[in-house]
Amino acid sequence: MIYLLAGHTIIDGKGTGAFGVNGFDEAIEAAKLRDDITKVLRSKNVAVTNDVDTTPLGKLTMWLKSLVKKTDKVMEIHFNAGPASATGTETLIDDTPTYEESVLAGNIAKTVSTVLGIRNRGVKHESESQHSSLAIISVPSAAINVLIEVCFCSNQNDVSLYRRNYTLLVEALAEIIK
Repeated sequence: MIYLLAGHTIIDGKGTGAFGVNGFDEAIEAAKLRDDITKVLRSKNVAVTNDVDTTPLGKLTMWLKSLVKKTDKVMEIHFNAGPASATGTETLIDDTPTYEESVLAGNIAKTVSTVLGIRNRGVKHESESQHSSLAIISVPSAAINVLIEVCFCSNQNDVSLYRRNYTLLVEALAEIIK
């Protein structure tokens, strides 16, 4: 089973994540990308489950811990934010990842970088993130657990390339996640 999640909660139509150029709302955009990747995966008969956009993080983590098995993949979609000059894509994984997790995370970062034409910031471990721990990575039973930072929503060029190449990105991510 693949658990494909959108980072951050949506409350009254507005996300709790980062906000970027031209009104880019991380939570709204992550949910849209999740839903479109899910449609492609399901059209290929791949078993995929999504989160509910209004579920708080604590409940989401408890839900995952009750369902996820070693043979599952947990993937969460996010968008980075920073100075307007910050650019690129990266993936985050546990500090002690499995081989498969490391390979998939690297392939996702490379794919996003290639499709969008932005810098590949590579695979980073949870301890290298701006937070001391990432809830999604704490789902201990997941065999493969990857947090995807698609691009910088605070960078006009990243957002433009993301929008221009959106359909290609959906197809490419669905293929690699599968």
